[in-house]
Amino acid sequence: MSESAPAATFFAARHYFVLVLIVLLFSGLIARSTYLQVFNQDFLLDEGSQRQLRTIETPAYRGSIMDRFGTPLAISTPVD
Repeated sequence: MSESAPAATFFAARHYFVLVLIVLLFSGLIARSTYLQVFNQDFLLDEGSQRQLRTIETPAYRGSIMDRFGTPLAISTPVD
């Protein structure tokens, strides 16, 4: 029984170490999300608005569809 006592304390210490590590990681995530949502809120709102509220004009010209004799079957018409 003398060999199992040190092994049991080693495994218990390892479990506590892993538990503390997980708690620290989650605490870091919570602190970071709190910082971003509370203290950095204006910057993130501006960034979101810049990415969503813009108009990009994309020219969409398609080639004509022609039959084997070169007669146009479908022609692109510009629209707004």
